[in-house]
Amino acid sequence: MVKESLYSARTGEERRFVCCEWWCEGYWLSLGELNQCEGESGGSPRVPFLMRLRAVRRMASPGRFPRNKWIIRFWGMASNMARQMNHLGVESLPEPPRAAVKEVAGDALVVGGGLAGLSVAGELAKLGFRVTVVEGFKALGGRHALDSGKLVDGKVPAELIRDLAGRLEGDPNVTILTGAAFDGRLEDAVIAHSLDGSTVFKLRHRYVVFATGSREVPIVYPGNASVTTFTGWTYLTLLKSGALKHKSVAVYGSDDWGVRVAHAIKSAGVSVSLLDNSVQVRSDAYRDLARELNVETSVNLTREKLVGMGVDALVAAARVPAIEAVVQWGGEAYYEHELGGMIPRHSWSGEVMGTTDAYVVGEAGGLIPVHLIPLQAKAVAAGIAFKEGRIGEADLDKAIAEFRTAINVASPKQFNAFQRLDKGLHEIGLFVEPNVINVPQWGSEMNLEDAEEELICPCEDVSLGDLLEDVKALTGVKEIKVTVLHEETLEARNFRPPSMEKIKRTTGLGTGACQGKLCMMTATLILARIFQKKPREVGIFKQRFPLHPIPMGVAGDASE
Repeated sequence: MVKESLYSARTGEERRFVCCEWWCEGYWLSLGELNQCEGESGGSPRVPFLMRLRAVRRMASPGRFPRNKWIIRFWGMASNMARQMNHLGVESLPEPPRAAVKEVAGDALVVGGGLAGLSVAGELAKLGFRVTVVEGFKALGGRHALDSGKLVDGKVPAELIRDLAGRLEGDPNVTILTGAAFDGRLEDAVIAHSLDGSTVFKLRHRYVVFATGSREVPIVYPGNASVTTFTGWTYLTLLKSGALKHKSVAVYGSDDWGVRVAHAIKSAGVSVSLLDNSVQVRSDAYRDLARELNVETSVNLTREKLVGMGVDALVAAARVPAIEAVVQWGGEAYYEHELGGMIPRHSWSGEVMGTTDAYVVGEAGGLIPVHLIPLQAKAVAAGIAFKEGRIGEADLDKAIAEFRTAINVASPKQFNAFQRLDKGLHEIGLFVEPNVINVPQWGSEMNLEDAEEELICPCEDVSLGDLLEDVKALTGVKEIKVTVLHEETLEARNFRPPSMEKIKRTTGLGTGACQGKLCMMTATLILARIFQKKPREVGIFKQRFPLHPIPMGVAGDASE
């Protein structure tokens, strides 16, 4: 049974965000929850009387703590209040098994076992490479394993994945590690660990292909903390299992995935409204499918609007590329609006620039149409094979040309974006990052009046208001404006926002259970949008090993 309510570790207030994907379902200890997705709970917190007062709760917010003079003056009282709340203790944690260390060697390591990962693993295996696939879920397929609708080319993602998984599981050149988290690279080893804590994997390969896909993130708007919200994958999974009995939901996000999620929910007999802050449906490929839904664009989302619509829940289908692993490896993240946000710069063959052994495929390198992923996988596999001397230049050029032609037909804007990534502006090698013109997951875009009510980090309870207070404290500015007067233009241009790494250290943003996977990109893009800066000027957190939490006992066993 899924528990829809969590509780703020700072104030005890209810938080209603539900994520049951492998990288976020774990131990929400900071929110008093052992495992939200299996119904294990520490119960609702005992909230001290003073913490029920709004003024006291505001003093406990990350934007004011620990700089607030009253918090400093009454630190002893604040500490006692915190201890009165029944957070889970160490005794609540299950005892992990003793971890064994296992070495896995091969030619190519594929991080991610979804459609992109399985496609590139299959292509590499055909070329004679020994391939290892690491996937966090216990079953292969990722998000698209839930998609039983037809793509624009008539194929069905769930069927493609079943066929690919069946072939790979019987291939002697392919090793598949499911239920395993990729932790990243150390100086002398590449590490993954099984999520049950039983095994630490030392991975030895000449190449790594990042097929980590995209990630649905919370929608930011006033009052979002108190609205029951599911990620699209979570909702489809629970709906399929019969765990949800909703009559009406709103799906936020109208790109290809959002439209397909909304249509799948509608096909299950649930009334669906499709919402977005864009002026029209973002999906070009599935506009006909969107016409079968109740669509509302140019939405300024608020809690009151959703209550007025009478929906039982909000489904967050807005996505960002999942790039933490490739950035930790050494890839540089750049903003490209047409490809869904910040992505590693890479060539047409998927080679990550700034590295000699890393490649990216699928949505981790840009939110391309799903039906193009197998073609891209062929180009990536050909790039590795050409570098190893297993195919000639003509074969590489043919594989890249097939992908280039297909994406140019499907989305000329994305073709141009790939060309800029590969060749730079005017093909001179220099990539010029654009400003942020829209943040799909910011439902109340450019409305700062209720910033304190717009939660960005559900793990550590950090709001947009907290981020703005932190920016003011770190830079000395007295007021943050969305619109500046003519005489203020030069000052606005010269303003340099603090780095996201510094904001993380002073607010706790991204230090919770998911380690920033739900909030980092959203915070970077929103601040870049507000200050009219390029996202690289704000930056992202430094991606440190391990990328996923490792129980201390497991790490200790591995070091013996």
